[in-house]
Amino acid sequence: MLFCHITTQIQGEKHGDLLEQKGGNAFPFLAFMDADGNVIAVHNEDRTAVEFAKTGEKAKSFVEAKVKAEKGDPSAKIDFIILQLSFGQIKADAAQKQIKEAGVPTKEQQAKVEAELLNASIMETVKGVDSQEGMKAVAKKFYEMHKAGKPAPTSSQAVQAYFILALGAADELKDVETFAALLKILKEKFGALEGAQLFFKAKEKRLEELKAEKK
Repeated sequence: MLFCHITTQIQGEKHGDLLEQKGGNAFPFLAFMDADGNVIAVHNEDRTAVEFAKTGEKAKSFVEAKVKAEKGDPSAKIDFIILQLSFGQIKADAAQKQIKEAGVPTKEQQAKVEAELLNASIMETVKGVDSQEGMKAVAKKFYEMHKAGKPAPTSSQAVQAYFILALGAADELKDVETFAALLKILKEKFGALEGAQLFFKAKEKRLEELKAEKK
């Protein structure tokens, strides 16, 4: 590792404004940069050593794939686009177009493409909402996708947004069974996080209220 910086907000600290320069707006903000200081990957998964190491490996793969892609390797171009998608560096529509131009993905690459396109489209949809009514519409859309058995997102950010919004729609529709199923999925993914305990306590209480209302 050529450079490691830990922001302390101590006055006069060297590189004290690095957090803001690289797009961070809260603690902790964990990111990997290339040799030129460009942010490659922001760590948005669980804050554990294992998950952080995985993001580091993806960042390393990103650099390697970029070099190969620039040399004209078609397979590496597709790998590079997939990694750009997973790091939020490219929009879903642009990624689909570039993949078509790059060539035919392998079966393994295609599975990764589909997963990352779904993650990206969910986050783009959520970030594009600018009103409460719009958010309710998105929540209902995610709820209907889940009910229809559509593939679920895989990244932590997309999983959180997708299932919490779908949970809200299930609550509004008083769909007890779906509410319970969505809550179970969220607990399996985020239940061990200390900061999530109040959320789950409130939702478990709401589940009991919905069950009582249904009787």
